[in-house]
Amino acid sequence: MKKLIVGASGFIGSNFKKFLEKKGEKPITCSRSNSDISLDLENEKFTELESIIKDGDVVYLFASKSSPDYCEKNPVHAKKINYTNTSILIEKILSKRCKLIFASTDAVYPDSLDEVNENSRHNPSGNYGYYKSIVEKKFQQDKNFFIARFSYVLGSDKFSNYLSNNPRENKVIYNGLKRRAVTINDVVEGLYRYDEVYKSVNFCGPELLSRVDIAKMYKKNLFHDLILNYEDAPDDFWMSRAKTINMGSNYFDSVLGRPAESINTYLKKIWNKKF
Repeated sequence: MKKLIVGASGFIGSNFKKFLEKKGEKPITCSRSNSDISLDLENEKFTELESIIKDGDVVYLFASKSSPDYCEKNPVHAKKINYTNTSILIEKILSKRCKLIFASTDAVYPDSLDEVNENSRHNPSGNYGYYKSIVEKKFQQDKNFFIARFSYVLGSDKFSNYLSNNPRENKVIYNGLKRRAVTINDVVEGLYRYDEVYKSVNFCGPELLSRVDIAKMYKKNLFHDLILNYEDAPDDFWMSRAKTINMGSNYFDSVLGRPAESINTYLKKIWNKKF
């Protein structure tokens, strides 16, 4: 059995690759450049990937246009990448009777403080969540198609890097955005442990947190000199994303074999490793 990572150069894909390598595994990487297999969702042909996959292999599909703003401003191109060509790729993978783990998002769910789970209805606020939702629904009946829905993933991500780079500079933090942020460590371990018991799993943390909450945790635990300025987001910021998605899970803790780690605990561990 081979493990293949499509989108291995991205944030989650690259971290999952490192995790597997630490376990002594050698995943096959697939991306536009610097990978074992060249794969670009701009194209509809995936000949190189098709030639090596076979029954029993596991494919992790992370590649997509993942910026909500891009998907809203460029709906035709976003649909081509995140729905049309993604669907073609999935069909080819499933036709080889491979197991496929599809990376989806909490953005398939409605804007609400009410907690949702794997059985809740979809009602996405923007194009990014919409395309993910319709891909899920298109393939969910296939026995080899599985869904990993990610909330906001923290750990060397864009927001964390924004806070940590030049921490004495003024950092503008938008009010209002709330998610069940999950650590990258829990995400890669959850992917590694994900088996065929559950058709879909929501990868989420234990608390609903705003960006302001997370920034304050960074200031308290890591960068005490952080200068934080809180502002209301411009109206167009909310055109592509929900303000609050309280995505919980019936299964994530079972997959991990323990409770998901809080962001505060995660940041304290980073501090303890540094000093």
